[in-house]
Amino acid sequence: MITLGTKKEMYKIKDFEELLKKDIEAMLNILDSSYGNDRNYFSEGGFVGIVGTVGDFQKLFSDWKIDLKNDISEYSISICGYIKKLFILNSDFAIITYTLEELL
Repeated sequence: MITLGTKKEMYKIKDFEELLKKDIEAMLNILDSSYGNDRNYFSEGGFVGIVGTVGDFQKLFSDWKIDLKNDISEYSISICGYIKKLFILNSDFAIITYTLEELL
């Protein structure tokens, strides 16, 4: 799973489609403006996770107890072959996932 916690990590997805990159960047801007861009994003604010394999599903469940197929997200939309979901884990922590459509 590719994880991005701040806008400065956008280099990790340089080969993704422009529309998808813009959407991810918008999510990271919200996290950065709300929680700062020098935070430990695994404990403060949250992060974006890009799920591209079945192993990524397992990691998300083992690390965060999120079941992408069965848990109810705050919202779910399709964008550029990915399903974007927002999971709010508490008042100061969220995970935004982008999962390849064929995995769901």
